[in-house]
Amino acid sequence: AGKVADFHSLRVTYISALVGSGASVKEAQLLARHSDPGLTIQIYTRTSLLDLGRVLNSMPETPVTTPEKSHRTRGTCV
Repeated sequence: AGKVADFHSLRVTYISALVGSGASVKEAQLLARHSDPGLTIQIYTRTSLLDLGRVLNSMPETPVTTPEKSHRTRGTCV
């Protein structure tokens, strides 16, 4: 049907999967055999909204304190 796929076209899928699995930028760069991490991340990585949501949901909870209590312990006024 006139469509062509080559081995090089799989690099986006491969590198995006590496990053999605938790690989650091350096690890993805080395496994992609790139000399520049910018090339690895800017050109060969795709991120979806689902990926971003997964990352945000995996963040640890931040302890919440009341402003009065936190200011009193530091000796400052509100």
